[in-house]
Amino acid sequence: MKYLLAAIAAAVEALAVALSGLAVIAVPATLLWIITYKLAAGAEVVAALVSGAWLWGHGAPLQFDFTAQQIVDIGAGQEAVRFPLSLPLLGIACLTVAGGVRAGRRIHAAGGANPAQLFISCGSAAAGFLLISTIAASLAYSLSPHSMWMLAFRPLWLFLMALFGGVLWAAREMLPDLIEEKILPKFGVQQQAAFSISQVFGNAAVIFAAVALGLVALSALLLFFNIAINFVDYVRLSQSLHFDLMGVIISFLAQLLFLPVALIWALAWVSGVGFSIGEATLFSPFQLASGPLPALPIFAWVPADWGSFGIVAPLIVTVVALSMTLLFRSRLKGLTPGQRLATALLVAALSWVCGFILFGIARGSLGPGTLVYTGSDPVSAASAIAVEVLIGVAFGAWAYRSSPLTKLTETGTFFTSFRRRSLTETDEAQTLETEPLDTTDVDSGFGLLAARAREDFLAEQDRESKRDAPVSNDTASEHSDDSAELGEYESLDEVVGQEQEQYDTAELLRNFEWNKNDRA
Repeated sequence: MKYLLAAIAAAVEALAVALSGLAVIAVPATLLWIITYKLAAGAEVVAALVSGAWLWGHGAPLQFDFTAQQIVDIGAGQEAVRFPLSLPLLGIACLTVAGGVRAGRRIHAAGGANPAQLFISCGSAAAGFLLISTIAASLAYSLSPHSMWMLAFRPLWLFLMALFGGVLWAAREMLPDLIEEKILPKFGVQQQAAFSISQVFGNAAVIFAAVALGLVALSALLLFFNIAINFVDYVRLSQSLHFDLMGVIISFLAQLLFLPVALIWALAWVSGVGFSIGEATLFSPFQLASGPLPALPIFAWVPADWGSFGIVAPLIVTVVALSMTLLFRSRLKGLTPGQRLATALLVAALSWVCGFILFGIARGSLGPGTLVYTGSDPVSAASAIAVEVLIGVAFGAWAYRSSPLTKLTETGTFFTSFRRRSLTETDEAQTLETEPLDTTDVDSGFGLLAARAREDFLAEQDRESKRDAPVSNDTASEHSDDSAELGEYESLDEVVGQEQEQYDTAELLRNFEWNKNDRA
């Protein structure tokens, strides 16, 4: 019964995630259909367009075929046109990813300690999301060159990645023990090596997350800075479209959903590789080869090249990686040079994988002709980001250990601790010589043991003084003093024997803390 309830809850949440993304498109599309077009088109057409837009937002390509008569009617020519559309509105995919991560965290919170319940809940969530995706694909498959099932599985794999990511994030505190005790020993890895590998992976994950957030902030800063500079062109392009109120709302919503693509293109630009909006075009800090752009306000942000200062853009990425590494430098404390190098390489590898996925998603076609190709080359852009991040993280790890400030700090700390230790030992010697200890105060927890330590100290000092002193005729008196000292030790032993039943020796040792600083 518990498994059934967990499975139903996961499926319902997955349905909510899919329907929320559809609602973002369906609500304005329905208003446009009612207010502007006065219900002129059929409901099945609106449903197909809404479903197609939702699938398009997850990377599914669409294709619109216009006959020659339709092109003549709209005054765009006299020949039939095929209009491919595959550059996704990633804002819809971001809604799915955010909902998937949230669903994964809830699934782990409901049954994190039970692998069977986790598996059943994740399967139910995937089934619930696939249901909505299949319905959408069945309504919009006529708008795409792909098959219905391929369209249905495009959104599903994004949701599953986000779902598993949410489960892993919720279980992040359990992962080190799982890697060290369960996974690596199966491959013959020793315990010490397993701990070292787990430590490297944990540090690399934290530093990579910090670097990724820093690069997202850098891309957003570049994007909004260029929008502010070219705000006049943005307004001019918006006014040239002559939209009514509903058109302005839908145009704003479309640009908002396109914003993640613009952020990824900004990251490609700042990496030095750049991006293209159409064939034979390139926008990068080193070169600007522009062509005719779509008359959409969102393209007003496209930055110009920096000419001879273009090298500054990739250096900014390296500086961001360096800053994030220094911000989390405490995680590198105690690592060997090999572990530091492995951490930097792992962060660079994660950067390449994520960059390859992002740059691969944010590319496609925006129409016929030259607009068939837009975006950035995934391999080149991901490789550039990985190299720049590797330099920043490696230098940050090295600078933390080898910088003059760190060495000066460590040297000052050493001399300060050495001076304190010397003063502590001197004060201890003076205290033992001048302050008598109560050997009968066993209630203090260390009276007897402190007395024995004091007697040992004084006896050692007396023996050293006798060894350094010349031999005299007072040997008999010295022997008598030694005998007196032995008698004192015997009396102490008798006291310990008498109190042994009342005060256990192990208890005395636990209560007694030999701390020189406390004695001082």
